[in-house]
Parts: sequence; C-alpha cells; structure tokens
Amino acid sequence: MLRGTGLRDAEVHGARGLEIVGSKPNDTGTTLFVDVKVHRAGSYTIKVSTRDGSANAPFEALAPLAPKGRFQGFSSNDLMYMIMTDRFADGDPSNDKGDRNDPLSYHGGDFQGIIDHLGYLKDLGVTAVWIGVEREP
Repeated sequence: MLRGTGLRDAEVHGARGLEIVGSKPNDTGTTLFVDVKVHRAGSYTIKVSTRDGSANAPFEALAPLAPKGRFQGFSSNDLMYMIMTDRFADGDPSNDKGDRNDPLSYHGGDFQGIIDHLGYLKDLGVTAVWIGVEREP
C-alpha cells in the first residue's frame, strides 16, 4: 500500500526480482494498492509514475521463517470464530460509509474493531479467527 496524491492513473514498475502483478487506487487517488510477486528475499524499489512526476518507494521482502516449531494446523482442540468484518465492531468511525438500516449495506465494522476486541475473543476461548469481508453491492 502506497500513499500520496494523484495516484488514480499511476503506473507502477518493480525492480528486477519483483514482479508487479497489479495495482488499484482508492477513489480519491491518495492510496495505491500494489500486488507484487516476490521471486527472492531482498530490498527492492517500486517506481510510481504519474503525469505530475515519479517517486521511488522502498520495499523489503524478508526470507520465510523456518516452519519447524512455529506453525501448526487446526485440530478438534481449536475454537474458530468467523467474523464478518463490517458487522463485528467499529473501531475507526472515520472510515464509516453506508446505511446501517440497509441490511445489504456496509455497517461500519473494521479491522481496528477486531483488534480492539481480541481480549473478548480470547475470553471466549477462541484460538483462530476466520475473517470474512462483506462487499458493498
């Protein structure tokens, strides 16, 4: 995610070893979401060009962590809790949009709301969270 201004029509190019798969600006052109494919760990530069000029953004891809002793699958001992992000908790009212009276509209929940309620989920005995994201029609 890159932030700036005038990013609606930005062109994005990656350095050798970093493949730009796609990019999408937000509606106001202040944020650019860039999908990359990393071929190896290292430090890279992403070049963003607009009609007003260009800028370089640093990007670092870390080496994968060794899986031994770090990762495990799910078992019958786990309690998974599914959260529909927009319906769970509103942690940042500044990003609210939509009509809460319309069951098909965005209802204000966000990732900050989930973070703010991690203690609640832990108290329930939740060991894994499955996050669903509702899209506006």
